[in-house]
Amino acid sequence: MIRRSIGVGFFTAFAIFSLGMIDNAQAQLPAAIGGVREQSPMVSADIPPPIIAAIHSPGRPAEDRALDAGRQPDQMLAFFEIEPGMKVADLVAGGGYSTELLSRVVGPTGKVYSQNPPTSPQLKKAIDAWTARHKKPALKNVVPITSTFNSDAVLPVPPGS
Repeated sequence: MIRRSIGVGFFTAFAIFSLGMIDNAQAQLPAAIGGVREQSPMVSADIPPPIIAAIHSPGRPAEDRALDAGRQPDQMLAFFEIEPGMKVADLVAGGGYSTELLSRVVGPTGKVYSQNPPTSPQLKKAIDAWTARHKKPALKNVVPITSTFNSDAVLPVPPGS
């Protein structure tokens, strides 16, 4: 009986000691691991007005608006510091959800290169949606690209532009 009590006591003490060491080790971790520092979401008041305007644009499809809560486009666009006049790329654009948001933020003085690879018949629905989306007048600044990543045409711009 005594031996069992000592054993349980030892393991309990070891577990408590181990937990204390884990807490201490976590407190000593650097703020950035691998050069990446985690950030809290940006508060709504700090989201730039062009991003807010793009997200709340009445021309956006209801299907896209329904996805906003889960995708948090305000956070994504603010994180990448997207602003009017920029040239940006949406690689593997799928149906074009992000392409449309990017287009609305960069505006008529910017450009969006929206790329999708040549696809299989299983992805035809997404590609059809992407193609139809580019016909919207608000997306005149979008350059649709159907190309693989190893193609020279994946982004038809000079390096550094």
